[in-house]
Amino acid sequence: MGVLATAMAVPVLGATPRRTWNAGIGGYNAAGSATLALYGSMTAGYSVGIAGLKPNTTYAQMIYIGTCAHPITVAKLSSFRTDATGVGTRAATLNSTVGADIWGTAYYHSIGIRIASGTEAHCAVLSYRYATRIAISRYGINLPILRQIGNAYPLCNVALYEGGLSQPGEAGPGLLFAHARVGMFLPLLNASLVNNGASMVGTTVDIWMSDSTLLVYRISQVLRHSYSLPSVSPSSEHLYLQTSEGPHGTANKLLIALSQTGSASASYADAHPTPHPITCGF
Repeated sequence: MGVLATAMAVPVLGATPRRTWNAGIGGYNAAGSATLALYGSMTAGYSVGIAGLKPNTTYAQMIYIGTCAHPITVAKLSSFRTDATGVGTRAATLNSTVGADIWGTAYYHSIGIRIASGTEAHCAVLSYRYATRIAISRYGINLPILRQIGNAYPLCNVALYEGGLSQPGEAGPGLLFAHARVGMFLPLLNASLVNNGASMVGTTVDIWMSDSTLLVYRISQVLRHSYSLPSVSPSSEHLYLQTSEGPHGTANKLLIALSQTGSASASYADAHPTPHPITCGF
């Protein structure tokens, strides 16, 4: 296990990853893990460490979609050869073209890693952490967070994230949004109407993640009458809250910029509230 832990260091290509995926690998009495980190430049670093394979054997690797038996290649990874005890490790980098293919594919599909030699294949889904709950006690906001589905009208009674953008804690632009309705983000809209939301700056925002981590933010800027996300660096975190300003049919939005101030462990129950979304009309 000490050998595998050492081998799992991912090549560092940037200050903060755009996304980090992890997977536990098993089957055929093998056990190990893989990590894939994608950066704002779209370059990536990955590492794999696995024991219990055939000794002195070369294994091919790929990032894929589909099934383990019938994979569709997204990116070919460097092969590795196991040692005399059946341990195999590999750490390497991927160029920006390959990284962009992975990012684009992961928006539409679940991606996985496949390690194979002949008919022996070990496959695992690559997963990443995502926002599950937001609370702003000052304004009485406490909502589960779900992923926005395509172009569907946003659900009520929850906050939402856009799958094509970054998650809290990741580099690049991220967005959490909800309707300006009672029990949702209406208090943010109301507060922004007073002196352009000056009193909102410094307010604490708590965001829980799927790995039972609590990320703590403060409001750093209130941007009224916005029509698009600001142009930001893809190499550092830029997280925003968004709600509509109205009236219905207008494109202007309220954007609230957040700055992370800390993090802590959280209980599973706190980080995984049961959502009760409803379909709401205009």
